[in-house]
Amino acid sequence: MVVSGRPNAGKSSLLRNLLRKDIYKRYSISTGKHPGTTRTLHEIPLLGDELVIVDLPGWGRVASRSRKYKDRLLDEVVAFLEAKGPQVVLALHVVDLRTFREVSERLDEKGYVPIDLEMLGFLREVIPSSGALHVVLTKIDKFSDKRMLERELQWARDVIPSSIPVFVVDNKGGSGIRELKMAILRHLRTFLSREKLSDVFAVPSKW
Repeated sequence: MVVSGRPNAGKSSLLRNLLRKDIYKRYSISTGKHPGTTRTLHEIPLLGDELVIVDLPGWGRVASRSRKYKDRLLDEVVAFLEAKGPQVVLALHVVDLRTFREVSERLDEKGYVPIDLEMLGFLREVIPSSGALHVVLTKIDKFSDKRMLERELQWARDVIPSSIPVFVVDNKGGSGIRELKMAILRHLRTFLSREKLSDVFAVPSKW
């Protein structure tokens, strides 16, 4: 299971919401206010390696980091996914809704495929047909204007391929987490027993 996204999209915060408390504490899943908190591939081997969760480093522009640093991270992510893609049963691509449109339109104007959309296309290429790919839109708590939030959500849903399920979550307030967690559990239930999943994820009381 891989978790990808640009710097500061909320990948590590999402994992802390999905996993049991003892799991994320044991594997030191850290979060930070500044982009680039996860700087290397963070592999979390669970259930005797039956399930490995990989928190990929945030790839993309980081103001405090050089272009060489950014390119190295991207190369590392691409090389990992090319090698391990066939083993991926679930990929979560995390998107910061606050900057999704701005970054995408800026790159599109320059003739480049937007970073997040390019990553989604790449993930669909490398993971097997039995694997699932979900988009998780985060940072919705940062919107004070509900109408603006709705506009950005609609824009995101319009540009993300309709074949990819989209989940909207608030990592701080918790809204949307249960729906995402249920989708993850339903898919992973194909590969792992209910008991084993309960040893890893903070499962809802009824699932």
